[in-house]
Amino acid sequence: MRVKPVVNSILKLGFRNETQDLTHLKIQKLLYFLNGWYLAIHGEPVIDEPFEAWPYGPVVPSLYSDLKRYGASPIDEYLLEWDENSLQKKPFVISKENKDFWEVLNPVWEKYSVFSAKQLSTMSHETNSPWDRTPQMLKISNSLTRNYFLALSKNREPVVIA
Repeated sequence: MRVKPVVNSILKLGFRNETQDLTHLKIQKLLYFLNGWYLAIHGEPVIDEPFEAWPYGPVVPSLYSDLKRYGASPIDEYLLEWDENSLQKKPFVISKENKDFWEVLNPVWEKYSVFSAKQLSTMSHETNSPWDRTPQMLKISNSLTRNYFLALSKNREPVVIA
């Protein structure tokens, strides 16, 4: 799936819940945890772009470019993409009919949205995490991420019961 509709789906939950702290950093980390659990459950990444190991944790570089204008301020609007049908930019979200997506996003949101961006960043830095095992500024492999989240599901209460 494309990054912007996935991020817009996260934003949709945040806007609906009147979440006040959806900063660029927090969105990156929520997306990382969503991707990890999606990989563990479905065996494929939730987005079609890789994460990289940056100093504050896993980052999708294109998303960084799209959101850096916010700095540490909360994101207050959806990300726009060109719509060939209307010939204008529009926000897209993942369809409610995509049950596989929403059955992972909803519990990930419930579990991780309560944490601050800094807490999520710290969680992504755990020893032996994909970020910890990847040299800085290089791509984090999906297989490394999947194996890590599979191990989490065996060692702790899983986020999603498949």
